[in-house]
Amino acid sequence: MSTEMKEEGRDFVAALARGLNVIEAFTSAQPEMTISELAVATKLSPATARRCLLTLEALGYVRAHCRRY
Repeated sequence: MSTEMKEEGRDFVAALARGLNVIEAFTSAQPEMTISELAVATKLSPATARRCLLTLEALGYVRAHCRRY
């Protein structure tokens, strides 16, 4: 999925799409990022990137180490 989301109608779950966009931003070339770096990579606001990361961390999909995920 590209960093620009296309709404697919009323059944489209934008929050889920944002979360998947965050997961996809992590690559073998860039396995760790700060919230600011992730916000730039995903074109999300830092606040949205932070909420996504905290949710993904609570679910076990990412781990925090210092200020990097």
